[in-house]
Amino acid sequence: MSRSPQYYVYINSDEWREKCKRCHGLTKHHCVVFPWAKSRNVHHLTYRNFQKEIPLCDTVPLSKFAHWIIHLWIFWKTPLRPWVNFLLRLLLIFWAVIWFFIPVSRHNKRHKKYA
Repeated sequence: MSRSPQYYVYINSDEWREKCKRCHGLTKHHCVVFPWAKSRNVHHLTYRNFQKEIPLCDTVPLSKFAHWIIHLWIFWKTPLRPWVNFLLRLLLIFWAVIWFFIPVSRHNKRHKKYA
């Protein structure tokens, strides 16, 4: 898929970084596919709202490995894509609720205090 220069400018912008932080925060920086892994990427489920993304609708936090898997041809360039996106949305909602109720460990609180 060929992307426009506008896409790359936006993906490298402070605005996108801020949206990524909010998206990662929904699951306390856990991947929605592999919840034991840290989320490092934010994946666009759709570009319908490009530059006006809504977490839970348009983006999901993924680990690097999960992001690589999602971009495999079988999931990305076939009729499976809408089903994969639907499943990712469900997983995001599920894990956002779970992580909302699980307290942050003391180690993480202490570490964040000095960061």
